[in-house]
Formats: sequence, structure tokens, C-alpha cells
Amino acid sequence: MQDRLSQTRRRVLVAEDQALIAMMIAHELEEAGYEVVGPFTTCADASDWISHDTPELAILDVQLKDGPCTELATELQKRGVRFAVFSGGKQVHGPSAFASVPWFEKPSELSKILASFASDDARST
Repeated sequence: MQDRLSQTRRRVLVAEDQALIAMMIAHELEEAGYEVVGPFTTCADASDWISHDTPELAILDVQLKDGPCTELATELQKRGVRFAVFSGGKQVHGPSAFASVPWFEKPSELSKILASFASDDARST
């Protein structure tokens, strides 16, 4: 039963360098029925993981321990992975990788991010 459940759960890559926020995101995603990949605290670790696999969705903080995750965001876009930004900074004119994705400022309710994923799913069906 567990194997079947894990095969049907959508995987969400989480890139967040603040431990408490990462734990909160992971908990809420699991409660909502998602499988959490990570959380990754560095772009390098997240990029290493996606070098051999691809998640269905992702939640990224723009700035991780080893710098901005622009390359990670660009790679996710190339693979067609929908993602949202969950960041302490305001959305500004920045890298094009972040221009057309949902942006949520901390503190924000994770349910808003999940709702944005769900509304995208509804439009694509």
C-alpha cells in the first residue's frame, strides 16, 4: 500500500536555507499529500539532485546559503517544472527565471502556494 501511495504522490522540491521554515514547508506539504524532496539548503545540493531526477513541482527561496538559485530556477523551467518563490524579499525586476512565477513573501501562508499549484492544475485539465 505504501509503495502505491508514494507512486501517486506528487514530488515537490523544496529549496530553503532557514531550517524552521524548511521544516514548516515540508510538514504542510506532507499534510497536503505531497512527497517532499529535500529540503535543500544550497543551490548545489538541489542541482545535484535534479541532475538525476525531476520533481513535479518546486518551492524556492531566491537566496540560499551558496547564493541565488537562478540557475536552478532556469533548469526547472527548461524541464517544465512549475514552481513558486517563497522569499523574504520583495519581487523586483530581477532574473527572467523569476519573472513569470508566483511570488510569495515570507511570512505567508503556505496554503496560498498550494492553492496556486491547484489552480494551475485545474486550468490544465
